[in-house]
Amino acid sequence: NSDEFFIIENRSDATGAAGRDKWAEYAPDKGIMVWHVDEAVHHNRDEQMTASQHYHVSLEQQDGDFDLENDLSADSQDLFDNNSLEFNDTNTPNANWWSGASSGIKLKVNSAPGSTMNVVFGTANTITVLSPNGGEKWATSASAEIKWYGSITGNVKIDLYKAGAFLKTLSANEANDGSYMWGIDNSLESSSDYSIKITSVDNGAISDDSDAPFSIAIESFVAGGVIPAGWTQSAGSNVGWVATSGEASEGQHSLRSGTVGDSQSSGVEKSAFTDSGTISFDVKVSSEENYDFLRFYIDGVEQDLNPSNSGERGLSGDTGWVSRSFPIPSGFHTFKWVYEKDEVATANQDAAWLDNVSFPENTDERIVIVSPNGGEKIDRSGVQTIEWISNTSVQGNVKIELYRGGMLLQTLAANEPDDGAYTWSLNNAYPVGNDYRIKITSNNNGALFDLSDGNFSIVDEIFVKGGVVPSGWVQSAGSTGSWVAVASVASEGQYSLGSESIGSDQAAQIEKTVTTNAGSMSFDIKVSSEENYDFVRFFIDGVERDLDENKQGVNGLSGDSGWLSKSFPVTAGEHTFKWSYEKDVSVSENDDRAYLDNVVIPELQLTGIALWKAQNFTGNDPAVTGNDADPDGDGIPNLMEYALGLDPNQRNANNGITIEKAENAMSLLYPKNTNATDISYEVQHSTDLRANSWSAANVAEQIIGTGSDVQYIKASMGIPASETKLFMRLKVELVP
Repeated sequence: NSDEFFIIENRSDATGAAGRDKWAEYAPDKGIMVWHVDEAVHHNRDEQMTASQHYHVSLEQQDGDFDLENDLSADSQDLFDNNSLEFNDTNTPNANWWSGASSGIKLKVNSAPGSTMNVVFGTANTITVLSPNGGEKWATSASAEIKWYGSITGNVKIDLYKAGAFLKTLSANEANDGSYMWGIDNSLESSSDYSIKITSVDNGAISDDSDAPFSIAIESFVAGGVIPAGWTQSAGSNVGWVATSGEASEGQHSLRSGTVGDSQSSGVEKSAFTDSGTISFDVKVSSEENYDFLRFYIDGVEQDLNPSNSGERGLSGDTGWVSRSFPIPSGFHTFKWVYEKDEVATANQDAAWLDNVSFPENTDERIVIVSPNGGEKIDRSGVQTIEWISNTSVQGNVKIELYRGGMLLQTLAANEPDDGAYTWSLNNAYPVGNDYRIKITSNNNGALFDLSDGNFSIVDEIFVKGGVVPSGWVQSAGSTGSWVAVASVASEGQYSLGSESIGSDQAAQIEKTVTTNAGSMSFDIKVSSEENYDFVRFFIDGVERDLDENKQGVNGLSGDSGWLSKSFPVTAGEHTFKWSYEKDVSVSENDDRAYLDNVVIPELQLTGIALWKAQNFTGNDPAVTGNDADPDGDGIPNLMEYALGLDPNQRNANNGITIEKAENAMSLLYPKNTNATDISYEVQHSTDLRANSWSAANVAEQIIGTGSDVQYIKASMGIPASETKLFMRLKVELVP
């Protein structure tokens, strides 16, 4: 009842000593007074003592007479002592609420009036275990409070049981004050079948047991700021979590999120093999409500910590400890908790806590490769971390082997500690290829191993260290800055392109123009900027494409995005791909730059004269790149420059073709481009230089010298005795 309650008061000290009860000294009765208070009534004028008309404060007179309400004097039978009946819902007077409903209150006075009186609450001669009473999870080496209610005289004995069988006595003669602090012995095995029994020392027939078993386990998190083995800081978070004391839902310790600033996060995760079942845990948040959140993920998918709010899965505000549980299938899982802050403000303790984590871990022996596990692209000059997970039951070291095309290529480590990580330095020792796999085997049990699920590639990385961008990548016209190769930030390998440092209201841009086949181009992009103000943007042939499909009307990316993969269709032909990091007029946040990696473009594989033009010219102006064009003005058209292996951008004094005449023979000498497989060469002769007089000459050719991608050819023919004039020339044509 929210308005009514009883007050129990001892009015017995009439000894006359200092501090005595002066009222009791002159009162007709002494003992325990039971006051019935109803705060819905504000006066003591209604003396009917019915449900609708009664006092605000009335005295329960143990003789059952309402003398005081009937304007009669009090008597020697009004207060409770050891001669009184139990005050309860059925005796007179009763402990019911004024409505007649049962209050459930029971008390029995077991002593004569005096300065100290013994009052037992509840049913007489009973003991009720309050805690642990079923379902609690207590930690070894911790202190836990055993609580009970005992309406008995004398002390109690407290025993610990396991699986229903007596295990040990915790206290043989404990004061019946309802509380005992138990220092839990760390030698107790972790189990969920413990119970407590509390028994009257004077009467062994009076006892009570925990209603259901409780658990004792080694505490998940311990003091000293160290998190347990297997728990790691989440990738992409600014800091991890630490073990802390003073805040716990069980035991004395919990995990606490690390200190982070605005727009930052603190993440912790654990990966493990599990059976099908449930993961459960307790969390607490003390943050800026509706802005700074605790979030939970299973295998990268956010789970709902806040079922009462259909629009928000995270927890914020000042929650106190709350318990959460989620179903999980059998298999390998990663559980992740992240405390993340928005752009401004801090409230409460600005942190989250985690405790009492439980899931059905599967301890069967196994090894599972995490990386590289298929699809990765590894720089042949870089360093790769090989990662794997093994159960704690796997003993001893492991062997790590590299396979290519299904065949063992090399043993990378013959006796490596089973710590889940091995640093592999490639050092350009392996050829480029897409058919590599890793195999990891237990040295103690050769039947226990794992092989990468799919092939990975060893590549020449697109972007390399030293700030130099690859050939064909150029700063966009009109931009303030370009992009440069940077180390340590990469979606694959070790390097990426990063936008150069720029000022407010400026842009850093880079582009690549290339002829493509029809298909799809893709890349990985990351931005670390002032959210909603400084953007990375992407253009194909000057048309901006949408990098942020989650925000309608906004094509660019901003904020702290992490690596994102994007792809766009392209048609066959020449295209210009441009990436632009653009700042607004003020403020810089985070790294204040964008990063680009893993660019894949379906480039047309140029050959012959098309490749030669791409290597020697920029753009596609026919006046410069046409077969008949002569951009260097030396009188030699591009087609001939290509056929003869000349430089089309350098004025040549001659084309390198000469004529030699012997007594009965004539020879034409010319340079031949050995890469010009799409050119046909024909030596022709004429006796009068008329246009229709030229025909193929019957020549014998020999190679008289070589140079870089050039052979020097001597084509000779005999001079007929009847001819007084003879002319020779070289005709070149593109082969369809």
